[in-house]
Amino acid sequence: TLDANYFRLDESSRFWKSYDAESSGNFLTAMKEVQNSIKGPKDAAYWGYNLLRFLYFSGNALLGLYYSELTAAAPKGYPQTLLKSPGVTPGILGDVVDVHLWNLKWIHKGLFKMPYDMNLNHRQYDPGHVFPLVIESFKEMASRSEKLTAGAIETVWMAKSTKLYPKYYLHDFHFQTDGWMSTRSAEIYNYVTEITLAGKQDAMQRSALVPFAKFMTKFRFKTPKVLEIAAGTGRFATFLKDSFPEVNLIVSDLSPFYLEAARKNINYWKKAFHANQEGTFKIAQDVGTTRFLHCAAEDIPLPDSSQDCVIAMNLFHELPAETRRGVIKEVARVLKPGGTFILTDSIQLGDRIAMDETIGLLTNYNEPEYPTYIREDFGKLMTEEGLFKPEEKVVLSVTKTLSFTRL
Repeated sequence: TLDANYFRLDESSRFWKSYDAESSGNFLTAMKEVQNSIKGPKDAAYWGYNLLRFLYFSGNALLGLYYSELTAAAPKGYPQTLLKSPGVTPGILGDVVDVHLWNLKWIHKGLFKMPYDMNLNHRQYDPGHVFPLVIESFKEMASRSEKLTAGAIETVWMAKSTKLYPKYYLHDFHFQTDGWMSTRSAEIYNYVTEITLAGKQDAMQRSALVPFAKFMTKFRFKTPKVLEIAAGTGRFATFLKDSFPEVNLIVSDLSPFYLEAARKNINYWKKAFHANQEGTFKIAQDVGTTRFLHCAAEDIPLPDSSQDCVIAMNLFHELPAETRRGVIKEVARVLKPGGTFILTDSIQLGDRIAMDETIGLLTNYNEPEYPTYIREDFGKLMTEEGLFKPEEKVVLSVTKTLSFTRL
């Protein structure tokens, strides 16, 4: 990676660049650091919660694999074969521990709050809410296993009947049923993703709050306008609003199904975790607005220079190269001069040296644009376009965050 030529490297970037998941030393060192990181009861609760989260979603992953084999959606021996694949099992627990060590370090620095879903009143602890997700997720894992084994690439159900969406978008990324275009897909997306990533997806996405917290220091007595493009189910937006409820946030996505899920998720957070004792919403000076916008990231129906910050979460690796450039120009158009652009996505070649030989395997999971993404030099691209100044690079496991200032 050439990021060092353009970005200030956060200490996390240097840590993960040389990280070797197969080294047992990483785990032993991490466990000592866990002990040192516990400053009080809240920290102990944080580790207890995330250990249970790891065990729960890893257990779901194993059960889902065996369900796929049992239903003949995957060939006999499929779980054992997959678990022996390069980069799948070695050092998973050590990796997860280090992800949460970095999250807790940033929390101790005051960059963002403890995860609100640690609260035992959260619906994730309600069997009536979770059980249907488990059943549908196992079915989805079986379906994806079958498609992966057969190499069956599909377009979504509306691909032949609409011109409302770009061609690249009507694609079943990750072999997920209906792609981005169904209520069921939106309802189970976060759950399946956490199964896939051993319960660390939320923590990795929160790394985007590191540059965002620094951006917020410029608005100590003001309410900034923030736009999240391709926000999906709004999961990250709930963590952003929980730590920074004063922002005026626009949550946008091209899928009406995912945008509706985002509306429900943010309204749930607002009602359950940001209400006063009487149960009414806190409004006015301490809570900014949240609006929802149905649009493509390359065609945002907002005025020029209207936003203080734009965030893109896991968008760019699914875009064709020419569309990436279109999105960058559109983000530049809606940002105010001096505004901040935060790009969070998959790591690229060179971000974790030990993974360079296997990182391209994600292409096999129906990610056609991934080979060009992992080679995209965003620092050079932004500089040559003359629209942005590269600022900082943060890395957390298999996620990286790049921040830019609008020129």
